[in-house]
Order: sequence, then structure tokens, then C-alpha cells
Amino acid sequence: FSSGFAIETDACITLPSKIELQYTYHVGEEFRDLISGLRAIFEAIVFLNLKDEDRLGHAIALGVDPVLFLKDRKHITLTKGEYMDNLLFLYFILNSNHHTSIYPLEEIKNKIIQLGNEIYCDLEQTFLVDDYIAAWLLRRNCPLEIMKIVKYLENNDILSNRDSTYKTAWFIKQYLQKNRQVYLDSYTHSNFEKTYIQTALPDFFDNIIDNEPLKKYYASIKSNYNAYILYWAYATKEKNSKYYEFHNEEIIFPITVYEYLQDYMMEYFVAQRDIVVEILPTSNILISSIDKYINHPFLRLHPPLNITPNKFDIRTKKIKIAVGTDNPGIQGTNLLMEYYIIYEIIRKQHDSYVAEKYVKALAEYSNYLFEKGK
Repeated sequence: FSSGFAIETDACITLPSKIELQYTYHVGEEFRDLISGLRAIFEAIVFLNLKDEDRLGHAIALGVDPVLFLKDRKHITLTKGEYMDNLLFLYFILNSNHHTSIYPLEEIKNKIIQLGNEIYCDLEQTFLVDDYIAAWLLRRNCPLEIMKIVKYLENNDILSNRDSTYKTAWFIKQYLQKNRQVYLDSYTHSNFEKTYIQTALPDFFDNIIDNEPLKKYYASIKSNYNAYILYWAYATKEKNSKYYEFHNEEIIFPITVYEYLQDYMMEYFVAQRDIVVEILPTSNILISSIDKYINHPFLRLHPPLNITPNKFDIRTKKIKIAVGTDNPGIQGTNLLMEYYIIYEIIRKQHDSYVAEKYVKALAEYSNYLFEKGK
């Protein structure tokens, strides 16, 4: 549902009557394209409704220097599906904030239509860019839970031949609008399970969370027939090999595109929602594309002194960070070593006083989050 939501447990379960949960979601550590990593972070935040000191683990894509990321990449290879999803994310961000000077929207739009026609040609239908974006945002709805409803409807002779049509998702939405309580009562007698199924499928049960981002946008999606058709085509994409075909044209964007997306995501989706990034320096050096500790993006997320935004003058808030080890046994590290690495990076750039102050504050905040989590 959302972190901080109090789950009312059933009397038969030996647990406190309410459990308040928080999320830690590991995302944006390794990626074929920087926009892929940023889109994954966006999806984690929006689809899971992260907020109030929930954590993003790693989130390297958020702050890594695009110049360093692209340094040894002459060409980026993506499937048609991943490339189209990245274009939808880019178009959505630029169009929502009227920053058309960053990259021509018409060019992105034309490419989305072209790829959409190639990937979803079996649907024999014309779709608009808004349909594709709406279908992408519908991915917050869990397809596995829809499959359970499909099975129920089939067993009760309400739905048949679902394998031959992409109208299944729209049919289920229409059915639940008319028979919501009937289905919930037959689904389970547990209040917990009833809450879960409705919050796993918010756009099928018309369950809009009051404090979710993009609330108005989601409200408009609910009547978009084409969006549900495309959503189901994506959810069952193992039947569509075209989604996994490789795109052979040039994919790399100008550096300013990556820099703008990073600054915008940091300011309006991470800092504004009070989300914490858990930094794991040694893990990131060993696994991600960062080659040196000095290039770790924690300095850009939460610099020791003033924020250093890119040329867009967007950022006003530092990103909250906490330190972790990820897999200390496998990667040969521990918390003390991670703090020492951070200390040395800052000491070399500034001095020991700034480094000590920074590490002390980082330790205190990380410990606070641990205590909060208990």
C-alpha cells in the first residue's frame, strides 16, 4: 500500500495489532543505459509510493557523472521494449514540466510511435503517446494478482478465451467496478487479504491513495481503454518476442539530458519526498560502473558544503544518505571501513575537520534510521 500504513492483523495471527512498515528498495545500481537506471528509481518511488525516510539502496544512476558513465561507451544496446520505456519516461518528465529546450519532444514522440507500432503490431490498433504513457504508469498494478482474478472468473464461467485477447485487463476492471464486494467476499474472509488485493491493484479497484504522487494523472487513466489494452500486452509480453528484439539505432543522448533528469529526480522525487539513499561504496565499486571511490555519487547527493547542481538551477535540497555494507562477507568490508573510505575522500578534497564533521553526522543519522526501523 505505502510505507507507514498500519496493517490491521487478524486475531488468529500472533503479531501486534498494527504493524507500521517502511521500504528499502535496492534500485539503480547497474544498468545498460543511464536513463534505464533513472527510470527504475522513478518507478520504485511512484509505484511503491516511497516517502518519509523510506530508502533507496545504491541508486547510483541518480548521481553518477554522465560523462564518466559514457566515457567508454561508444554504443548502448537495448531491446526495443527497454528503449521505448526509457523514451516514455523521458517524454513524461520533459512534457510534464514544459522543459522542451532539453530535447525536442516531437522527436521523442515520433520514436515512441515508431517503436510502439513495431512492438505492439499484433494488436492491430492505433495508439497515442498518452496511451503508452498511461499504460506504463499502470504497471504499479501487480499482474500476478490479476491472474488470480482471471482464474476465479474462468472457474465461474465469467471469463473465457483470455489467451486470445488483450482485452482481459479492461474486462476485469469493468467486472470489479460492478462486482467489487461480491468478489472480495468470495476471495477471502480475511480483512488483511482484502486490503492487500485492493492495494495491489489500485487502478482496478478504483483505490486512489490520497497522498500518492501523480494523483490527477492516475484518475484520468482509469477511463483509458487503450491504456489497459497496452498494459496487458506488456504484462503478458513473454508472448511478444518483438519487445525483446534489439534496437540497432543510436541510443546515446546529449549529456544535458542525463544531467537534467538526475537533478530533476533528486529535487522533486527524492528530496521533496524525504527519501533516503543508502550508499554502499565498496559494493558499488565492485559491481557498478564506478571505477574509483572518488567518483562515487554520494558527493553529489549530499556534498560536505554547498549543493552543486548542474546548469539547470533546480536543486535546493541535499539528499539524505545513510551508509551500509551490502554484502560484507562477500565483498571483504565492514562498516568501519566504509566510514573510513568516506572520511578519506572528503579529507583529501577539504580537510580533516570537514571530514570528521561529515562522518559523525552520517553515523548519527544512520543510527537514527536503524533505531527508527526497530
